[in-house]
Amino acid sequence: MKKTKQILSALIVLCMLLAVAPMATYATEAGGTCGDSMTWQYDNATKTLTISGTGDMNDYSYSYSASAPWKNYISEIAIISIGDGVTSIGTYAFYYCQGLTSVTIPGSVISIGKGAFDRCSSLTSVIIQNGVTSIGDGALNDCTGLTSVTIPGSVTSIGENAFLNCNKLNEVNYIGSEADWDAITKGAGYSIDDSIIIYCKGIKAERSDDEIVVTPLNIENGKIVILALYDSDKFVEKQLCVYNGAEITFTPTVTYTRAKVMVWESFDSMSPVCGSKTVK
Repeated sequence: MKKTKQILSALIVLCMLLAVAPMATYATEAGGTCGDSMTWQYDNATKTLTISGTGDMNDYSYSYSASAPWKNYISEIAIISIGDGVTSIGTYAFYYCQGLTSVTIPGSVISIGKGAFDRCSSLTSVIIQNGVTSIGDGALNDCTGLTSVTIPGSVTSIGENAFLNCNKLNEVNYIGSEADWDAITKGAGYSIDDSIIIYCKGIKAERSDDEIVVTPLNIENGKIVILALYDSDKFVEKQLCVYNGAEITFTPTVTYTRAKVMVWESFDSMSPVCGSKTVK
């Protein structure tokens, strides 16, 4: 009798181990390459896909055989983290990631490829940071849950059907002027109605030879424009100017590696009017 109980106990333990084993395997991370100097990693515990490295992502297809290497997880992915250093998002890179709800495109990215977020039906919010110049054909096609998009003034082209069938899209925050928006090259059926565009406050700043040229966007006269210069992480110089509606040209007098432009309400207040702009 005692021996029988020992055998039954051993069988129960074995069954428990067998039941847990597949779950442990499933919880491990998967990953690989997605460009010459690019890697991807999927964490099943957090449902997070992380893209990291420097350079362009590979291009993919919507067909299963030629789709992105994380295709086995597209129904599970809830978060996509794109590292600062990625310079392009490949075609159909995140096609049909139906669990994705929001994404931020970092400023290192220059182009968003064709169909990159096509049919991400749960996606509600997209923030594109300053640096992106082109949004490809059908980049957000059939994102039927999309309600809000932020587009920076750096964008110069929006492809055909880029926002086709995004029927819930009711807010496009554009960091630029109405004239800047009109100057963007737009493909047929890019599908953004002018009535939902909000022209947001922001800063345009460019380094030209020994000068930094700053243009406040949609900001009232009388605000204080501040240029802070850094050499690596060391603060080395500050310049101030009262905005009067015209382009501002700063001439640094020290050696620097990074410049930060800010707009404050007044000399007495350190309350920012909008987000800052970094120039390298």
